[in-house]
Formats: sequence, C-alpha cells, structure tokens
Amino acid sequence: MTSRRGSAAGAAVRRPVSPGDRRGAWLSLLAAVLLAAVAGRALLGALPAARAQQRAFAAAPRCPAADGAACVLEVPLTVVGKDHRAGKGEAWWLRLAGADGTVLRPELPDGDSLFGAEDGARVTAEFWRGGLVALRLDGVRQETTATPNTSHHLPLGLGLATLPLAAGALWQALWLGLRSWRNPLVRPWQLRSAREAALASAAVGMLAGAVDAPDVPYSSVLALLGVPALAVVGGRALLLRRRDRTPLVDVPAVAAPGRVCVPGAVAGPGAPPRTMGHHCLIVLDGRLSTALGENLSVRPYPARLVVEEVRRPFRDDPLVGTGKEPLAVECREAGSGAPVLLALDASDAPPLLAALRAGDGAAAGAGP
Repeated sequence: MTSRRGSAAGAAVRRPVSPGDRRGAWLSLLAAVLLAAVAGRALLGALPAARAQQRAFAAAPRCPAADGAACVLEVPLTVVGKDHRAGKGEAWWLRLAGADGTVLRPELPDGDSLFGAEDGARVTAEFWRGGLVALRLDGVRQETTATPNTSHHLPLGLGLATLPLAAGALWQALWLGLRSWRNPLVRPWQLRSAREAALASAAVGMLAGAVDAPDVPYSSVLALLGVPALAVVGGRALLLRRRDRTPLVDVPAVAAPGRVCVPGAVAGPGAPPRTMGHHCLIVLDGRLSTALGENLSVRPYPARLVVEEVRRPFRDDPLVGTGKEPLAVECREAGSGAPVLLALDASDAPPLLAALRAGDGAAAGAGP
C-alpha cells in the first residue's frame, strides 16, 4: 500500500502466491475438471449415441404395419385441430386422430409446412421406436421435434461450449498458481483475455452445434464464426496488455468543492471497524470522515491525509471498491506517515481528490 507499488509501472517482482490467489487457483482447477467432464460426456458419450440413432433411423425400412423396433411404421391420421403458443418459447402442435379415435398431439419445429393443413386433411404419420417422428401430406414431409435427426444438436453444442470454458478455467488455475506475481491487478489482462476468449469460443461452439446440418458441417461454422471472434478478442488482449503496463491512473483536476460525500471505504490506522458498515467518504475543509450515509453516524478520520497516487486496485489490497470502475487512492497520514488506502469508483475520484488537496490538507507534512 506504499507509493512504490503503484509507481512500479511494468516491473514485476516475484513474490509468493497470496492465499487469495491460491484459493482462486484451486477453485478454477475444480471448475476446469467439472467442465471437462461435462464436455467429455457430451462429445464422447451423448453425441456418438445420437449419431448412431440417426444412422439407424436413416437405414430403417418403411412398413405399413408394426414390424419390430427397426421399422418405420406409416399410419394414416386425420387432422382435427391445431394449437399455437405465441410469445417467448413459441411452439406449434397438430392434433391428429387415428382410426380408433386416439388423438395425438405432435409438436412441430415451426409454423410452416404442415401446420397450415386444414381440419379433416389426411396425413401419413411416421412412427419409429414408439415416437411420431414425421408427417407427410401431398408430397410435403415435415419432421416433428421427436425426430432423431436433430438429437445431436444439444450434446454437440454443449460439448463445443464447455470445452473452451474448461480450457479457460484451467489457464486461470495455472496462471493464479504459477504466474500471478507478474500482474498484481484485480483484473489482469492475462485473465480477462482468457475469459473473453473462452466465452467467445463457447458462444461460437453453441451456435455451431445449433446450425449443424448435413450440407453445412459444424467445422465450417466454427471456422466462419470463430476466426473473426478470436481476432476481436486478440485485439482486445493487446489493448489490455498495454493498459496494464502501469497501474497508475490520471484523474482530471476539478475545482475544489466545499463538501464531498461519495460511496467508498478507507483502510488505515484510524479507519472505523468493518462491522460499523461505513460505506461513505465525506471530505470537508481537507479532512476525511466516514459515515453510514450522508449525515448518518459521521466519524472523522483522526489525521489529515496527503494523497500519494491513484491506481487501479491490486488483488492483495486490504479493500477493493465495488463500483463499475474501482480505483485505489494511496495516501499517508500527514503526521505519522502511516499508509492509508481509499477505495472508490473512478467517477467519484475527481471531486474527492480535489477536496482532500484543498486548504492546508493538501500540503505534505501538515500535522493533524
């Protein structure tokens, strides 16, 4: 929490792995194992089973009467109605009646083709292994949602999505356990880029699994969508790496306000206990106070503070802001020189720093 840490720019000093990084490494490793297990089950178990079922369906002969599980049974049915659920999760059903009066309600994947059949129309239903898998009417054939020809989409998409997530979690575990000393920031570019690459690859994999078809193999979809996505992630990684070369942040100067009250917290010898729940920083006449709210349980800090530097937070800081863009303000007590850390959001930093530097509180070495 001294100023030398913030001004170290890109000079990384090797140090032991912190308890927080070690805990994060083990949790990431556990997540990687679980995700890899899900990917393996989907790609090596469920996907081959779905493909085998599709091959069996394609090779099954058609027959007019029940002739074993390997036969596709063709049965004439009559359309007696239709159902449609609009809005989110839109769905379509046909109500079909058999010769014995049994009414079936197969779900169709969309509202086109046979959903427009008039009541009383005679359709030919295809049954395979006990499920109604397709309907035919006047030369038009439409598969239902029970068809085995789409059963591979879920395991393929799930496997292609969880595999890069497992790789990203494994990279995070290795980096936190072995290389975290190279970048002390809370959001290091090495982890942010890996997470973005894993999420982008997972999204591409899920899309590839959803659109896979015999004439459009998923390998082509992966190449078409994956290359641009990873190129964007790679460009962002270069920008984040350049930004992480120095943790210091330039805060624009503003006119010193009379009184400032912003969300934040303080860690230092005179800071209130965490249990008091003081999450507001108040500065008036260059003196810092903490409070539960703007005028609730105000507690002055016992010493004046001299601002040293402003930087992005480190993982081993005693506290880290919870705002959209958290910052850490390193200060020292004017009398004792003891280090003090302020945590707040970047949008609140300019008025608070201007108020701290106002008056006698801005002079280095000023007494309490």
